[in-house]
Amino acid sequence: MKAIVTNVKKGSSCYKYSGLTFEVKEILIDIVCLLIYHPIHGICSVDFSFKEVTIVDIQFEYQKAFDFSNWDSSGAKKLNVLNEYIHVKGIKLSIPEYTCPA
Repeated sequence: MKAIVTNVKKGSSCYKYSGLTFEVKEILIDIVCLLIYHPIHGICSVDFSFKEVTIVDIQFEYQKAFDFSNWDSSGAKKLNVLNEYIHVKGIKLSIPEYTCPA
């Protein structure tokens, strides 16, 4: 999963990452942890609020989490977190209509 840094305040030390895309290390109930390269420390984990990042291809990530939750109960946790992210961001997912096979 990847996320773009957006809506970071100009005075923040993370403002320099605005508009850049990073790998998501993990997503928690109100935080997205991104893996960001630092020239001195190497790869670091940096936490952002839901409002400060935009998850790339959220429809695909949500579907993947939904499918995983059907096979593994630990997948339900990620699905719940993504539901919260979608709610906070006001995202509307397109859910395909189910059609019965003939």
